[in-house]
Amino acid sequence: MYRRYYIYVKTDSPSTGGLSGFGNNLKIAWVVYVMKKIILIAFMFLAANLLLSGAIGDSLPVVKSHDSEGDTITLFEENFNDGDFTKNPTWTSTVVQACAPQAPKLAIIDGVLQISQKNARTCGTWSQLNIDLDIPVTDSTKIQFDVKPSYSSVDNGAGYRNEEYPVSVRLRLINQRNEFMDIWFCYNYRGGESFLYKDNIRLVFPYSDQDKWIRNEVYRIKDFFPDAKAILELKVAGGGWDYEGYADNIKIFNNKEIIDTKFTDEIAWDPFDLDTISKSRHEKAIEGYRENLRLATFGSNTKSQALWLQLIGDGYFQLNNFDSAIVNFKKAILTSNKIGISHPATNEYQIKSYLKLSKIYALQSEYDSALFALDELSAIYQKTNNTTGISLVLNEKAGIYNLTGNIRKAETCYREVLLLNQTHENTALTAKTHQMLGDLYLQDSAYQKALEDYQKAHNIFKKMGDLNSAAMLFLDIGNIYFIMKKYDDAIAYLNKSLETAKMRNLESLLSDIYLKFSEVYDEKGDKEIALRYFKLYSKTRTILFDKEKNQVLAEQYVRYETERKDQQINILKKDNEIQELNIKQKSNQLYFTIAFGSLALILLVIIYLRYRSKQKANKILIEKNELITSQKQEIEQQVKEKETMLRELHHRVKNNLQTIYSMLVIQSRKLKDPEALAIIKPNIDRVWAMALIHHKLYRDEKLTRINIPQYINELITNVLSTNQTEESEIRVKQDIGIEYLEADIAIPLGLIINELICNAIKHAYDGVIKPEFSISIKNDNPKEFTLMVRDNGPGIPEEFITNHSNTFGLELISLLVLQLKGKMEIENKNGTSFTFTLKH
Repeated sequence: MYRRYYIYVKTDSPSTGGLSGFGNNLKIAWVVYVMKKIILIAFMFLAANLLLSGAIGDSLPVVKSHDSEGDTITLFEENFNDGDFTKNPTWTSTVVQACAPQAPKLAIIDGVLQISQKNARTCGTWSQLNIDLDIPVTDSTKIQFDVKPSYSSVDNGAGYRNEEYPVSVRLRLINQRNEFMDIWFCYNYRGGESFLYKDNIRLVFPYSDQDKWIRNEVYRIKDFFPDAKAILELKVAGGGWDYEGYADNIKIFNNKEIIDTKFTDEIAWDPFDLDTISKSRHEKAIEGYRENLRLATFGSNTKSQALWLQLIGDGYFQLNNFDSAIVNFKKAILTSNKIGISHPATNEYQIKSYLKLSKIYALQSEYDSALFALDELSAIYQKTNNTTGISLVLNEKAGIYNLTGNIRKAETCYREVLLLNQTHENTALTAKTHQMLGDLYLQDSAYQKALEDYQKAHNIFKKMGDLNSAAMLFLDIGNIYFIMKKYDDAIAYLNKSLETAKMRNLESLLSDIYLKFSEVYDEKGDKEIALRYFKLYSKTRTILFDKEKNQVLAEQYVRYETERKDQQINILKKDNEIQELNIKQKSNQLYFTIAFGSLALILLVIIYLRYRSKQKANKILIEKNELITSQKQEIEQQVKEKETMLRELHHRVKNNLQTIYSMLVIQSRKLKDPEALAIIKPNIDRVWAMALIHHKLYRDEKLTRINIPQYINELITNVLSTNQTEESEIRVKQDIGIEYLEADIAIPLGLIINELICNAIKHAYDGVIKPEFSISIKNDNPKEFTLMVRDNGPGIPEEFITNHSNTFGLELISLLVLQLKGKMEIENKNGTSFTFTLKH
């Protein structure tokens, strides 16, 4: 075993005034000088005895001769060829057994370190060997090692939390600001994910073959942390369920030769899972991806650059920062072109980028750009004769055509999908396409065609054994018969849907079926049966709400328990570090006492005082950390409880409003008097506008803020459909310049827009060939915004402009504007224009 460090010893001449604290008396200076010489001789004598006796072993290395090694200076070296490491006090072993039947093992076999765990079942363990170092880092400081991931039971990926590696080499460093940093080199031949973020870089190499040595890996430290100052600790570890790995020939050295930096393409940590979606998590992920991109650019790895650019764009897409997402997706496409046409990654990153670009353009109502991106995507699929990919593009195009009101082109796209897949008639893709065609025909009031496609979709799902989808299609068919006023046929199909839903325990679908039964029997005049089904609907909805609430509480409890266990592990690690520090301090005291004897009495007093001071400081630090941890846990728990209560409140309000909405709808169907129906119909829309707010507040991460573009889009769609107006008849233009608003502003804003579009549908478009309706919201300054609503009708009578109390709608709008502390202007010019300046 060899370990080598720099050892510097500096002595002061008596004439330098090194003991100036004792004055300039030459006699005193001479005595101190002699004492220092005696101490140095005693220390060297003690070290020589320890080296010869084997007490220290190879823990005090020396610099290699420059004559034999050229410009190479070895600062540390370990070959594990001198026996059992447990007899060497410079190494420290750590073993965590957890709940495994047997503890993991650390052993020297044939001069090589073996780290293993057998038959741990599903209980993860880890073990490591670590040594304290103090090696300065220069521009040429490198680490070199041999490893072999000999065995692992993890089949796919790296197991729990992506931290299972048969063998890993870890360096702990400190930078110029005395901040701690880590570099991990992890090897697992079955997979694994890299994590690169600020002060923690973990490179996982999934290409490692089982039982094959990875020899002489070399990495330059400052390629990862340019401001690294010193290496403090080296660890060799293994972790997982069942694993076995080997390590040998670890060396840290300096030289003047520039060794090529090795960079491998890694699959980075992907944070976009349902349990962890939040703005801060996406921002942190983007920051990590940018660090990956920096390393990929440093290693001139074009394939990795395309990957990270595409993932950065996806991160911005999740944050709704569409401008930044577009820039990065376009860069990913251009970078992919440099990889090589034959390389599969070229198409992979382009496909993902074009698909997300089309979605962004569609969300921004830039439909021509969205279609262009889909055409480029279709060309990629056509080059590889990918029928599934072409079908995907056609379905996306159909959705865009449907948004623009071009139902015929949407129908053509769906028919092309069916033609492409005619040899695979009984596939889920074919069934879904028939289902979407049915939805399209239902929207176009082509009920017979909708029935035919729904029936075809149902037959395919039934052959595939997908009874859940079959049950939903029975409900869709029953709904069409209800619209066609064929109530007996509607009841027959609803009964089929109900039978399957009960068999499959589809509670959410059951509530929809009960509500539809209530509507059918109400139209037939069987009020008692309609009421019974409506009670079943209400009961089912209540049960669903309770289950959702319990699930949310359970998820929060699991998350709390996980965080609590992580905190306990961190506390145990801190306790271990404190214990190791105490042991090290006591050992230093012992060495100094033996070396200096009676001559070091003054030094022992100083060391003792420093020791007490450090102990006191450590105790104070631990108490503060415990207090901070306790307060943080209490605050986090209170925040979670308040969020749960607020979410439950929004859900209950939404359910109550939805119940009122359903009752009003049922009641409106009973009314035969047009005037009474005209009075109750606007109130239905107003209730739905408020219910939609609370629905979004319950489902969104932001419990008090509303996504305005999405809300207005759904509001307009509902108003157009519920007022028996085809979406394709009225062209709606939207220019929404505000992303989020508080709920107390969004509710009156939604009611204003609801009133104006309902009024326009009723009064503004008689005789208008191409009716249009536009909504614009501009954020003028941080304290107010401008809402402009305009139609191209004949205009509003002047008496309504001057006297708002003539109609309930205008009077309601005036009250809502007053509530928002704003002002309203009405102008007749090529239609009616309402301009509101509102506070927020």
